[in-house]
Amino acid sequence: MRESEERFRRLADNAPDVIFRYRFDTLPIRCEYINAAIEPILGYRPEEYYTDPNLLSNVIHPDDQPLFLALLEQGKPPTGIVAMRWVARDGSVVMTEQRIVPIHDANGRLIAIEGIARDVTAARAESSRLGVLEKQLYQAQKVDGIGTLASGIAHDFNNILTGIMGYNELASVSLPPATPTQNYLEEVRKAGLRARDLVAQILKFSRRHEARRITIDLATAVADTLRFLRSTTPATINFVTHLKPGIIEADETQIHQVVLNLCTNAVQSMSDRIGTLSISIEKVAVDQALANTTKPRLVPGDHLCLSIKDTGRGMDEATANRVFEAFFTTKNVGESTGLGLAVVLGIVTSHHGGITFETAPEAGTTFHVYWPVQTTKVPTLPARLTQPRRGGGEKVLIIDDEKSVGTFSALRLEQLGHRVMIFNDPQLALAEIRANPGKIDALITDLTMPGLTGFDLITELHTFAPNIPSVLVTGNLNAISPVKLAELPLVVVVEKPFTGDELAHALRKALDMGQAPKIPA
Repeated sequence: MRESEERFRRLADNAPDVIFRYRFDTLPIRCEYINAAIEPILGYRPEEYYTDPNLLSNVIHPDDQPLFLALLEQGKPPTGIVAMRWVARDGSVVMTEQRIVPIHDANGRLIAIEGIARDVTAARAESSRLGVLEKQLYQAQKVDGIGTLASGIAHDFNNILTGIMGYNELASVSLPPATPTQNYLEEVRKAGLRARDLVAQILKFSRRHEARRITIDLATAVADTLRFLRSTTPATINFVTHLKPGIIEADETQIHQVVLNLCTNAVQSMSDRIGTLSISIEKVAVDQALANTTKPRLVPGDHLCLSIKDTGRGMDEATANRVFEAFFTTKNVGESTGLGLAVVLGIVTSHHGGITFETAPEAGTTFHVYWPVQTTKVPTLPARLTQPRRGGGEKVLIIDDEKSVGTFSALRLEQLGHRVMIFNDPQLALAEIRANPGKIDALITDLTMPGLTGFDLITELHTFAPNIPSVLVTGNLNAISPVKLAELPLVVVVEKPFTGDELAHALRKALDMGQAPKIPA
């Protein structure tokens, strides 16, 4: 019996889990046995449990004391696996999973409990981390799906807009300039341009690309975002802007995301009231005192400060302390992912910037985002020509599976002196060019078409007619690889929706690049 007891004691003492036996038939409850595994977990030696009767209850976390008290008062230990927190000697909290077995005497009275406790702190932390990663993956997949959906909708909407703007242009050039109808057509044109800008913003926000830093004017990037935001903001919110120009090096899409997230939160905080959203940009000199208060800490020097202030509900101290935590949100389930401000902080950090905010309940919130100032200038875009040059009878093939776009394009180019053939099927167009390569001066093709993309069509064309210039039309410039485009000579890109004059300018540029001969009429 002694050998058997010694054998089982050795097994218990060397076990990695805590094995214990508590006696309940005398008070205070005493620890009759606890193995050596308790010391590396809680920092207490087994002997301390034997000599200090209060240690049993003291190591139980205050929030889990009811479990232990129920054991004392009712004599009914919990069954199965019980989660219980212990407090170690150094104050750290240890999460355990315990399996408890009650020991009764012949009369059914509880006299002891025996159990095994396993430290699952690290496992629980890893499970929580994996849960966060799973949520992040789910959100990333949703964002990716939204981007794909937005790109598809924008493609179709751009075709519709091209037809609206194009036929409006045809009507305008067909009427005398002084008629009242010209005023109506001008309003249609302005509405079309606003719709074009809106689609461009949707594509910009949904764009999937690697971060690309360029020199940009922060005021212009913020203004672009606000134009998009105004259309979705209740009329009860008044916008006040004071945007001083300033150059930063940044990924423009990520700047849009920062502004959109901060402004959306501000608008939502004023959703039940009349409010004011103030957005300003100022150049500031960040000293060491200010640099120490930003998150993350800034390097002192010149910065552009983007301030976004609302007159909303504000935040209490407890909420303010958690605003940058991933998945923390004060909104109802389904109204928010809880990633907005965490994403903002990540973007600002990656741009070597910093962020601060002030808030109080019912006193609104103001965020200040600091961006390092750049001394370089933003490249200026060439001015767009207002009146295209007339053609000289050049024969142009237009390939577009959207009939309204092809028809409008042909009518406008014919008005400007070109001869045009229209194809809605890229395979038939390729066969026509192959049969008469010497009679084609230029090609205008849509990028996205069933059966054959514009890229593939131009690539095939250059195998037997390398000198024919092309205009490639797309509703999403991001879908065109710069590397792939560089491999195709004599190609000019036009973005949908376009006007007839814009298409004519692109065609003239392509013809000049190819120095195509004019065919006598």
